[in-house]
Amino acid sequence: MAFNHQTAYPPFKLAETSPVVKRAIKALEMMGIEANCLFSNGGLDANWLDKHGIPTVTIGAGQAEIHTIKEYVNLAEYEKGCRLGLLMATLEE
Repeated sequence: MAFNHQTAYPPFKLAETSPVVKRAIKALEMMGIEANCLFSNGGLDANWLDKHGIPTVTIGAGQAEIHTIKEYVNLAEYEKGCRLGLLMATLEE
């Protein structure tokens, strides 16, 4: 049996000074939330968007126990994620 290796999700890392990260930080601050910029080694839609020239941040939205039979969403956190996405989309420079 032969095994092949190919990258399923192209890795990327955005600088904290990049416009999209600065926008996310500003929106979080407006909501009274301290930004916590981390590198994720997972497979996300953001990997593909970034590969195609669209710098993208990923923000947690209340998901827990992901990809298990115990997976659930904390609705209060989900609502914050929705409000944050809307704020980022409408934030004036």
